Amino acid sequence: MNNMNSIGDFLVQFKQGTPLPPTRTGSHWNTLSQAPSPLVFTTPPDTKWNGFPFTPFTYNGITMWLLGELYGSSSIAQVLEQLAKDYSYAHRLNGHFLIFAWEQKAKMFHIWTSRFGTLHAYYNTHSSCPSVATSLISLSRNSISDTLHWPAISMYFKSSFFPDDLTCFKDVHICKPASHYCFDNQGTCLSKHRYWDWTHAPRQDLSLSNQLSRFHERLLEVSGEISNTGRVALPVSGGLDSRTLASSLSHNSAKRHGNVFGFSYGYQNSSVETSIATNIAQSRQLPFTKFTIEPYIFESLPLIQGSTEGIQDITQCRQAFVFNWLQEHADSVVAGHWGDVWLDDMGLLSHGHEPFTNGDLVKKALHKFEKEGNTWLLNNICHKHTEGVDVDDCQFELLKKACTPYQHLSEADFKLKAFKTDQWSFRSTTASLRMYQAAAFPKLPFYDTRLSDFFATLPSSLVAKRYFQIEYLKKYARDLAKITWQDFDTNLFWYTYFDSLLIPKRAVKKLLRSVSRRKTYLRNWEVHFLNPQGKIKLYECLLEKYTSVHQFVSPRKIETLLSEFYQDPYYHKRGYTVSMLLSFSSWIHYLQQTHKK
Repeated sequence: MNNMNSIGDFLVQFKQGTPLPPTRTGSHWNTLSQAPSPLVFTTPPDTKWNGFPFTPFTYNGITMWLLGELYGSSSIAQVLEQLAKDYSYAHRLNGHFLIFAWEQKAKMFHIWTSRFGTLHAYYNTHSSCPSVATSLISLSRNSISDTLHWPAISMYFKSSFFPDDLTCFKDVHICKPASHYCFDNQGTCLSKHRYWDWTHAPRQDLSLSNQLSRFHERLLEVSGEISNTGRVALPVSGGLDSRTLASSLSHNSAKRHGNVFGFSYGYQNSSVETSIATNIAQSRQLPFTKFTIEPYIFESLPLIQGSTEGIQDITQCRQAFVFNWLQEHADSVVAGHWGDVWLDDMGLLSHGHEPFTNGDLVKKALHKFEKEGNTWLLNNICHKHTEGVDVDDCQFELLKKACTPYQHLSEADFKLKAFKTDQWSFRSTTASLRMYQAAAFPKLPFYDTRLSDFFATLPSSLVAKRYFQIEYLKKYARDLAKITWQDFDTNLFWYTYFDSLLIPKRAVKKLLRSVSRRKTYLRNWEVHFLNPQGKIKLYECLLEKYTSVHQFVSPRKIETLLSEFYQDPYYHKRGYTVSMLLSFSSWIHYLQQTHKK
């Protein structure tokens, strides 16, 4: 077995003589395996894409390539050997990873995704170039306008993520979470199946104190592994998840390496978020850096699109602002994503265990997912490409079919949580993690199966309204519980008085803000668009620079939209409309420019 190193991206081509495709950052492909079929290539990491930890492994005629990290195991070789011996071992895999394998005797190529699909692999089913890659750009073709999947793009505009395994290209699909894919040596997908099923088995026999203790032990175990090597950066906010991680990472058993430091970013120098984060870091004696976000998107669009691959609203990638700093100071970054989902309810507790069909589930989910401000995008960009297609019906049926893994779950609230994890988290949340990955590889404690398995034993009523997490912090991190929770503008001992004793305090603060007339930005797009220079750059990008989008929507319509936006940016959620238009336009431009290189 070779020592672990790093790669930029991974590519498999099944047809001999196929030209090598473009790469994420313009770097070159290196041949990893030429014969026998398939052909395997990698790119090196570079200054715009940090890539993946990479471990090749061979056992009994099976060549395997691990991208990413396995959690909770001291021996990668043992895990990969077990998987090579018995493919059903996959249900025990834990980590932030992709595993590729070529089985020489059977002439079969395999892909295993992690339980929650935290790293993405794509496959192209087009007969002229069947292939697999970790970069979506590498599976696109020159005739981009002819290959776009307009119903999928419509769903993206409606909800800001691509559902199920769809991408913006007709022939390109994403490998779903907890799945094992098999391809023959011609690139035909022979099978795909889930290797793990959701469970929900609440422990009603355990006291709150006992459950808190169990969580504390597991969290310290996971945090200890996260912080055992390298320089570890922890983003800290005004919420609960990052302070929960700050608590465990600064615990004596995890602090012994002295390599964890915190950072935070806000929209003003007086940001409430960075002020709370500063207090959290000081309380735990963590080295800390705070940033005030200034306009960066227009200068960073190639970097952002290269990382997020057109899958996300680019104004959501605040991580891009600290890209250079993270690249210089961190070896890894701890991302607290999805803790707020595991440790809260989904608003369906009143439904209990009553019958809740797949159709009911999808209706609830779509109501939560759909974004206001999508009408202009659908009418002006997608409509002429989807005439005769009922996009709403397509989306509903697609997601209804995707509900199969949750049919056995009896509780409506947890069923929706599982569905959201497999759809929203997989397609949107983890895409934003790639913005971190461009600079430093992310560590994902709340996607660690030791924690997710524990969360599946908590009664939903116990996590409702963040009760369990609040009680945990009050018991095991009282110093952090005494610090203001941004959502309620008070600490965890007083937040229950938000709608009673604290009303006068909120009224006074609101009055002071009104008197000061100081504009407070709450959204990233406001920082970038609502200033004279941002206005100039937005017009320039959409009307002069990213002209590829004009084949789908006329400059006149775009100019009218921008004029209306600057008259009233909040009317009909025009901020979302303009953000998604810029996201789509810059992605199309990025695709075409990359193919020209």
